[in-house]
Amino acid sequence: MVSVTITKLLLDKQDKRIVERLFQSGAIQVLIASKDTAWSLPVASYMVIIMGVQFYEGKEHRYIDYPVMDVLQM
Repeated sequence: MVSVTITKLLLDKQDKRIVERLFQSGAIQVLIASKDTAWSLPVASYMVIIMGVQFYEGKEHRYIDYPVMDVLQM
């Protein structure tokens, strides 16, 4: 059985710590996180799948790739 957790921006600090501990202990095996949450959760993984590496630039009305360093940091 695989345990899956979806995190969101509205997690408070205590909930984020709980998710971190559960993931690091192996109780959660799949962690789905938004871009902003991925920045704030200091967890390591042997495999990361990143989807949606572009954002919409309203001034120029087009999609722009995130900088490579931002993607690597996630």
